[in-house]
Amino acid sequence: LKAVLMRVVVAVVLVVCVVVLCGSGGVEGSGLYHGHKEGGGVGANPTNFSIPDALNLTSKFFDLFITPCADWAKLFVQDGVFYHPLVPGAVHGRAELAQFCENARNGSIYLFRQDGPARITVSGPYLQVLVPYVYATVVLSAKGEFVNSGWENLFIEQVQEADGADPKLYIHSVTEFFNRSEQPFTFDPNH
Repeated sequence: LKAVLMRVVVAVVLVVCVVVLCGSGGVEGSGLYHGHKEGGGVGANPTNFSIPDALNLTSKFFDLFITPCADWAKLFVQDGVFYHPLVPGAVHGRAELAQFCENARNGSIYLFRQDGPARITVSGPYLQVLVPYVYATVVLSAKGEFVNSGWENLFIEQVQEADGADPKLYIHSVTEFFNRSEQPFTFDPNH
């Protein structure tokens, strides 16, 4: 039942993305309003930001196992959220995001990467980036491997820094969807 429900949610998100992209004439030149300032409050002036910058930020999200965890957490706004299927209640704020990153690095070998083109649309004050991914790990202590694929749904916002510097893109939230059953494997100890 969970798998069917998850597929329905992913299908609805994909349909909405396609309808919005087709209805808006694509993403080139799409404008986006300021998000909140790092200290709170809503920015007042409409601005544009580049799709390549948003895709670069998305790429950095996939550096979970490469980037130092404190730096990875700084890709998010101060109160950013990661809704992960294996974390009840989600991961809230940069401190928890950094801890999530540390916990994910449990002495195994990993692969976490984008696995296809991003689907991009404007959603209110955010740029929404829906990205397929593949994740694989070899758990050294258990002598097994695990393969997982699905979707990362990132909401990216432009934040006006408190110091008056140019606005910067941050991840507001990410929702991870598993789109298929997990594929655990165990190694034959004789090989």
